[in-house]
Amino acid sequence: MDLKDYVEHVVSDTHDWFGDEMASDLTYNAIAMAGEAGEFLNLVKKIMRGDLEIDQHTLNQLADESIDVFIYLCALWGLLKVDPDASYEEKREYNAQRFGTT
Repeated sequence: MDLKDYVEHVVSDTHDWFGDEMASDLTYNAIAMAGEAGEFLNLVKKIMRGDLEIDQHTLNQLADESIDVFIYLCALWGLLKVDPDASYEEKREYNAQRFGTT
């Protein structure tokens, strides 16, 4: 699957699971993505201050939260009609021109 396939799956799932109103709400999906990123960062904070060890359980939690961020990002791409593959290539080329290549 490529990124467009993931976007299509997420958009379809969101409509099925939460209805058209939530699936088409930019604000809801943006806030939800930020919330999931916050959960990821909260785990990182706990690692940084020594409350969590980087063991398999913690790595699994981080992976789970990062996938939640990815899912909401896909939902946003669907709402914004973004072709993630083409957009990535365009942004990569822009950054290569801006920062140079190594």
